Amino acid sequence: MNNTSASPVLTRDVDRVGQEPVDVGFDIVSPQIATYNVPAGQRLTIRSASGFCNTLSVNPSAFVIMTSVGGNFVTHFLPNQQSDSSPIMAAQTLAFADGGTQVSFYPANGPWTGCKLSFAGYLQPM
Repeated sequence: MNNTSASPVLTRDVDRVGQEPVDVGFDIVSPQIATYNVPAGQRLTIRSASGFCNTLSVNPSAFVIMTSVGGNFVTHFLPNQQSDSSPIMAAQTLAFADGGTQVSFYPANGPWTGCKLSFAGYLQPM
């Protein structure tokens, strides 16, 4: 096999067949929780998450993503990266959620006056 820049060997990522990108953003105020409904027949994989909140006093120690896989609820904690009144978080993560379930995303404690939260990943047929 000859692999040159003029004539590269073609490759294909067989693990990504049928993947559909997901990039979701939320604006919430206390005590709301951001939710995302995973379509039936799909599995959601979350690869990164970020968030920013304006708080009244207590800073969230973490941001929470709650998922359901195989009928079990799983809580993922993503640490707050700032300790003043405007906590921020950005993290690579690996979380899964089965089709027909709801993903919840929120600050671990509050109160907060407003948050912008987002996550990115992909859907794949189950």
